[in-house]
Amino acid sequence: MQKSLFKLTMLATVILGISACSGDNKTTDESAASSDAKAAKTLLYCSEGSPAGFDPAQYTAGTDFDASAFPIYNGLVEFKRDGTEIQPALAESWDISEDGKTYTFNLRKGVKYGKTDYFTPTRDFNADDIVFTLERITNPEFEFNKAYPAEFPYSVGMGLPDIISNIEKVDDNTVKITLSETNAPFLQNLAMPFAYIDSAEYAEKLMASGNAADINTKPVGTGPFVFTSYQKDAQIRYTKNPDYWNKDDIHIDNLVFVITKDSAVRAQKVQAGECHVSAYPKPAEIDSVKKSGKATVLDQPGFNVGYVGYNVEKPKLSDLKVRQALDMAINKDAIINAVYQSEGLKATNPMPPTQWGYDKSIKDAPYDVEKAKSLIKEAGADKLAINLWYMPVQRPYNPNAKLMAEMLQADWAKIGVDTKRR
Repeated sequence: MQKSLFKLTMLATVILGISACSGDNKTTDESAASSDAKAAKTLLYCSEGSPAGFDPAQYTAGTDFDASAFPIYNGLVEFKRDGTEIQPALAESWDISEDGKTYTFNLRKGVKYGKTDYFTPTRDFNADDIVFTLERITNPEFEFNKAYPAEFPYSVGMGLPDIISNIEKVDDNTVKITLSETNAPFLQNLAMPFAYIDSAEYAEKLMASGNAADINTKPVGTGPFVFTSYQKDAQIRYTKNPDYWNKDDIHIDNLVFVITKDSAVRAQKVQAGECHVSAYPKPAEIDSVKKSGKATVLDQPGFNVGYVGYNVEKPKLSDLKVRQALDMAINKDAIINAVYQSEGLKATNPMPPTQWGYDKSIKDAPYDVEKAKSLIKEAGADKLAINLWYMPVQRPYNPNAKLMAEMLQADWAKIGVDTKRR
């Protein structure tokens, strides 16, 4: 399996140096957002889509985490910005037993939940909230899961239901988590948005009223912002949490997600002052934005890896020689130039170089059409036919899956492989 990696690029304007433009062609929602931009300390973010919901435990997409986890919630621990190193969040510190199986978290005191028009907290964050959150994503028989059945793909995928054997409230400010086996990335896993902490008090109120599903539509958290309103495919609005425990980390009073699915339109809105920040542009748009002088383009190597996955349950694809041949036949340089507009790197690991486990000694397979033909012949796969699925949406790790599929189809045709795109 060969993987392509490209630079995650963000379009951004200097927040204090931009004013929203007005115009007759705006929708009512856009005009309201622009009016907000003129108010003190309001940030307009052009987001790429509507979230599936506001309960980060249920989802895996960045769109969902951007709209829920990061503005509204906190984790026990969180990642430092621009890296994978963890730092304290709702847990001020923690101790790990000598056998690596018991984690004792010392919780931050005085943390307030955000007040909304649908819930007013009566207590501070405490150990009950940790127990509720972790029981919910690891125990199918947990009472709340019966009231509101949901799937937790990240938790299950990382094996947390099997790894976590006990969650114990020692006292209001201390939680002890015991694992069934040592797990090196356990703390990093808890730093991911799916494990951000819910309010047990709010969940209890929802169950009592028969509205447990509201945890996904009316979120309550300890994060920097409080959820205000949501109009699907239009806007999400948040206000600053005045009781946020890390006040130095909030520099704006209002946050507005201006949902704009088309990346070209997002770029235009940033340049026109209708949004302050936008993310996930298509590589082809970056150069024109740079030349406009109306926006600042920020980029850095991302945590994304795009790849071709082979279904090894298919008889021919289970043969290593066939997979090696398919790899060698792919002109990755051409794909990087055409699909990523040269804003990419060839991946030689199953992870990007920004990850701590990246191995610089691994070398990429050579591009060698003749050798690929030879391997196909040796494997007896001269009449190999492949169905190639490509995703119908744009992603940072693959901004144009259709074009990539077409290029793979052409590359594999050179070694006699019949590829049908779907």
